[in-house]
Amino acid sequence: MTLPVISRDNYYFYFKKILAMPELSADEELELYQQYKNNDDKEALKKLVLSMLRYATLTTLKYQKTPFFIDLFQEAVKAIMVATEKFDITKKKRFSDYVKM
Repeated sequence: MTLPVISRDNYYFYFKKILAMPELSADEELELYQQYKNNDDKEALKKLVLSMLRYATLTTLKYQKTPFFIDLFQEAVKAIMVATEKFDITKKKRFSDYVKM
């Protein structure tokens, strides 16, 4: 069985959609994360992750001329998911500080 090859064009289409997402303020990040943790609000988590994908996309696009830029984006997505478990609201840091790419 062979897996389909995902072209750069597919990623650029995806990136364009992601970049249309609004950027969150620190207070919005905190509020969404608290909604997720306290109420298991999956919609709040989705908004937070989509906002962070915007950040990951902007970072990744700086390396678009390199052969590994798609790998870099995939690693950024993994880092966002790890950050959703490690984010500590008692420390006065932004969610994006927990995303280690």
